Amino acid sequence: MAPSSPSGRAHNRLLASLPAADFSLLRPHLEPVELSYRRLLYQANKTIPFVYFFEIGVGSLVNTMRNGDASEIGTIGNEGFVGVPVVLGDRRAPTSVYVQVPGVGVRMASDLFSEAMAQSASLRRSRSLRRTSPAAIDGRTDYLP
Repeated sequence: MAPSSPSGRAHNRLLASLPAADFSLLRPHLEPVELSYRRLLYQANKTIPFVYFFEIGVGSLVNTMRNGDASEIGTIGNEGFVGVPVVLGDRRAPTSVYVQVPGVGVRMASDLFSEAMAQSASLRRSRSLRRTSPAAIDGRTDYLP
């Protein structure tokens, strides 16, 4: 399914920054998803089933210590995506990710995301996928409909 935008263009800044050829590899596999408060997107040391691209909302990267105490160590919004370990060739992460601020986005099965990366050298080299901060997007706003 295509991104949730009626124009077919991404509302996630990272997706919007990709060259058209790379985005076309991902687009058929992106499915809209509601991101409800405290929804678990992936759990520490478990297989990461999907990568998520927030359009609205914020994800919270959480580290749980041996004594059970947990601490937020990062956040992800529409400038990036949830599932960076998949880009690095790993299917598991030492952290969990929950929805902190509810919203909407798109998701893609991790195995399909890995296949798309294998098909595109430019996607594999993409600085945007490796640095999921607003600076990686260079302030682009032409992704808006």
